[in-house]
Amino acid sequence: MWHSTLKERTREIGLVSPRYDFLLAPRGFPVSQKDLEELSRIGKTAMVFLHNADVFFKKESASGSSQWAGMLRKGIPPPYLPLLLRDGLPQTVMIDTIWTEDGWRIVEIDAVNRNGLAYPPVLRYLYGGMKCLWKGNEQAWKDAGFEGMTQVMGEQYRFYEPYYRFFLKMMGGTLVPELSIESMDGQFSAESLLDVPILHRSDPTKLIALAEKVKIGIPPKHHLSSKATLALPWEREAEFSAEIKEFLPETKIIHRKSIFPKGDFFVKHFQSGGAHGTFFNDQAKLEAARVNRPFAIWQRALPIAKREVQFLDTEQTEKTAELYVRFSLYVDLTGEIVDADVTASDSVIVHGGRQSVMTIPVLES
Repeated sequence: MWHSTLKERTREIGLVSPRYDFLLAPRGFPVSQKDLEELSRIGKTAMVFLHNADVFFKKESASGSSQWAGMLRKGIPPPYLPLLLRDGLPQTVMIDTIWTEDGWRIVEIDAVNRNGLAYPPVLRYLYGGMKCLWKGNEQAWKDAGFEGMTQVMGEQYRFYEPYYRFFLKMMGGTLVPELSIESMDGQFSAESLLDVPILHRSDPTKLIALAEKVKIGIPPKHHLSSKATLALPWEREAEFSAEIKEFLPETKIIHRKSIFPKGDFFVKHFQSGGAHGTFFNDQAKLEAARVNRPFAIWQRALPIAKREVQFLDTEQTEKTAELYVRFSLYVDLTGEIVDADVTASDSVIVHGGRQSVMTIPVLES
């Protein structure tokens, strides 16, 4: 029954290409009350940290000659820079945690993630309306007054179009492809924007002009998603609470005189999506990043551990395996969790792919 229903529903919402053929786990990923309490602490702690990091960035930017402001702005096109200094944080922030020998720990904080907003509601739909443990991304955004919003889809994000359309249908919103904006006569208009994506294939002038006047759910604060931000608790210890260090692995900027970690490590570029630009225990790439103008961090590898995951394999046969687990939290401005999804993989760099399992958390029975 699951098999035919899943196929029907994936076709219905446009997930027909083989590139959307993730492994699914319709019974969900069981979590305990202890898991939920720890994840709740992570959400609140991370949002306090992001608020302080935003204040730090504004202060450093005002100084005019800050190396930190330059590192945190790295990779962001100049037309977007004034928007970085606006007040306010995103309505929801995605925090990627992984399961370790010490519990749940943060590996990424993505303050400008619009791509994953529909993942939890899509999975709940595919699995027959399974209950969300929190209010859900769609309800959180409705509560924040974003029904009827407009989302601009950058050409580089076309993979996510079925997910965007699913979420916007729930919100009564509109999807506008990037390339259609230039063909519009006069000013591009909307009552509110889901986000302000960086446009690489067209002129962003109209989008930025609109963004300066309307309500934005996810402002383009790419500095808060920079991997350099994760290094602040270690590089600028006096200005950041030690509490975030309980959940973050040691992270340092790689520069010419860097002292490198002993043991396992990751190298990550400041601005990189998903697992792009991420390397595990690669000494050559670690040395190559030792430059005068930093562009990457090293991060001490966490003692990642496996958990039991039930899923359907490519033959739609139920399987159980010990896998590494990424728990992606979506938290609101107060740090409260509003939604989550789970990805499981046999790779220590847990990311979505055709061999990865995608599901949602459920309370263990």
